[in-house]
Amino acid sequence: MDGNDSDTAILYLEKDIVNDETKIEFPNAEVLSASYAVSGGADQDGNYPEDISITISGNTWKYSGEGYGALGYQESFSSGAASSAAIFSDSSGGETTVEMYLPVNATITDAEVTLEGLTKGNGDLDDYRLVSENTNEGSHSLSPSILKDGSDQFIVWLDNGDLEDKDTYYSVLFNSGDNSGWDTPTSLTPQDSLYSYESPLIVGNSDFLLAGWLYSGTLQYTYSTNGGNTWSTIDDFDYDYYIYFYDFELDDNGNFHLVWSSYTSDGSESDYRVFHSYSDDNGASWSAETEVSDSSLASSNTSPKVSFTSDDVYVGWIGATASNAVAFFASSSDGGDSFNTPNQISNSGDAGSVDISSDSSSNVIFSWTERDSDSGSASVKARSSSNSGSTFNTEITLTGAEDVTVDSNLHSGTDGSSNYFVTWTRQDSSDYYDVMVARSANAGTTWNSGVEVDGYDDESQRVYSSISVDASGLIVSWIDLYDGDGASSDPDIFGSKSNDDGSTWSDPVEVGSEQYYEGDSSAIALSHSGSYIYAVYVDTGDADPNGDSNGNDAMNNDGDIFFKRSSDDGESWSDAIVISKGEDDGRSYETFDYPSYYYSYYSPDVASSGNYVYVIWSDYSYDDAQYQIKFASSSNSGSSWNDPIILSTSDSTTDSLAPAIVAEGNNVYTAWRDTVSSGTTITYDIVVKSSDNNGDTWSSQTSISGDGTNYIPEMDYTNDRLHVTWHAYAKNGGSSYSIEYAYSDDSGDSWDAKTAYVSGSSGDFSWFPD
Repeated sequence: MDGNDSDTAILYLEKDIVNDETKIEFPNAEVLSASYAVSGGADQDGNYPEDISITISGNTWKYSGEGYGALGYQESFSSGAASSAAIFSDSSGGETTVEMYLPVNATITDAEVTLEGLTKGNGDLDDYRLVSENTNEGSHSLSPSILKDGSDQFIVWLDNGDLEDKDTYYSVLFNSGDNSGWDTPTSLTPQDSLYSYESPLIVGNSDFLLAGWLYSGTLQYTYSTNGGNTWSTIDDFDYDYYIYFYDFELDDNGNFHLVWSSYTSDGSESDYRVFHSYSDDNGASWSAETEVSDSSLASSNTSPKVSFTSDDVYVGWIGATASNAVAFFASSSDGGDSFNTPNQISNSGDAGSVDISSDSSSNVIFSWTERDSDSGSASVKARSSSNSGSTFNTEITLTGAEDVTVDSNLHSGTDGSSNYFVTWTRQDSSDYYDVMVARSANAGTTWNSGVEVDGYDDESQRVYSSISVDASGLIVSWIDLYDGDGASSDPDIFGSKSNDDGSTWSDPVEVGSEQYYEGDSSAIALSHSGSYIYAVYVDTGDADPNGDSNGNDAMNNDGDIFFKRSSDDGESWSDAIVISKGEDDGRSYETFDYPSYYYSYYSPDVASSGNYVYVIWSDYSYDDAQYQIKFASSSNSGSSWNDPIILSTSDSTTDSLAPAIVAEGNNVYTAWRDTVSSGTTITYDIVVKSSDNNGDTWSSQTSISGDGTNYIPEMDYTNDRLHVTWHAYAKNGGSSYSIEYAYSDDSGDSWDAKTAYVSGSSGDFSWFPD
């Protein structure tokens, strides 16, 4: 180079590549001026350089940091966002600076400014509008125990409602009535969030009622001397071991006779044993415990039952021998101070539960359920004794050919005049569930065929029958899922009476267990199209239990997807339509009770375009044992809906959660997260699926996320481009959370994806982009 000559060299730089071959040589002379310019261009994939740092002879030039964006393709403002707003709230105007970093000599090829006039607010939010409506969630009513005394009737049961609120824990409820019906129930226990109540029991008569239950292994009891109007302070049976099973009765002198099963030790070995104790002062004090079972005969002795006549006390239970579960019997002739050696009552099969009834004529009836070890079929059997249990007659089978499946629970009773009754529940050859009662008119010598009590020929489940008998008749209670009374299909307690020794029965009556407990509404999503605002949400109650039950209640608490719309900007809302209702309703799970982090996994989403409305949600199918993405559509602004369809894969190794949906014209776009379990490997993918005919047919699903643990997607559609964003962990082998982004310019046929943001360190969290 001589004189005033000049020259230019162009270097093409790539990441992590050093160029030391290009040199500019000039003589030992003064350099009047020198400079370098840096420009960015697209690579073969159309990507522009970001986060640039160039070092020349020890001097560093940077184009890096928040808001700088890509060199040669700036799409971000100084805040890093793709858009920025200037708001002028004063009527006289104003001045606001919106910043964007541009390189020197840059050329702006495209930019847009949108002017929009908004009604001036006063700084306060409008009053909220209630979108959801009250629905009846019902409650679980379980384990009834019923008592009859002439025209008076009494019952206790477990309920996860306390007559005011519904909870996940159970209370013991009580109700009474007479021939005119049942009164309003009351609660004998407070709801407790630490321990659970179970196995309620009521015995006695109108003048003295004794009620008890187990409270996390502690027997508690209370009594009433005025027909249940008031009750004594709840007392605990003072015992050092956990009580698993118990039963009690009142003898003719008003003494409490208690039997129970606990896992105890005699100093040399530990096992389950059956004990007896009695109280002659209303439970203020108790006799020393007497072991009734014999560990040399059975190593595990559980589920005891007790009956009495005068000073005779009879106890039955299930004992586990080396070969099977056996029904055992033992008796006491001195009021329970001592018991004879146990006798084995059952001979073959596995005994499931036992009961004992007795009268003042030395008659004892021992009944039990038994499952055949080879065939697996179950039956109800009974043996009778006419000499206070010294000997028993041959067993008699009470069940017949129609007793296809027999519940393990049974209960017995007597009127004190040689009439004995046993009740059980079954499933018959038509798959109907029945409550059965069999009668013996001769103290167990022979038995009539069982009579169906409930009278319902349907597939509603009914189990756990309980019976009470006196000289005036019989009453039976049971758990029933029948929804024909408007109680939907949650378990309620029903009762029926007979005044002709069990030959005919009154129509079943719900005993007061069906209470109104308001369902919860959550996970709302909104959309707007035309003159309507659309809302979908999850509701745990039944919208119309009397007219059109959707089966969503305490028993089948699957949660349903409710839809509502407003034509007056949310001032008022239409009645709810349950769009998730289908043949498998009640065999799905569309609700949740999790911390807020998991909220979006189970939230429904809604999109609309013109008169079309689209809803998507995640549903757990118990039949298929997987989470599935379901979709429903309406072509008339939500007035009616197509049946839901499944969009996600049927592969049993995949669970699909966290759905999102957008719509544009006839096109519908969806995204969700697939969790795929393959042996010891689990992958978490964001997948998309689209329809170009309003959801009538769908493309194959496509994964757009790549490696790492990918979480909950969000979608949008603007300027002919489909956008999806989500957060992820450990992308590209890293150990940080990141915000991921993908877009499609061809309606989802192809996708470009990139990382939008990476957390500064592995301890930082970047979640839930929108």
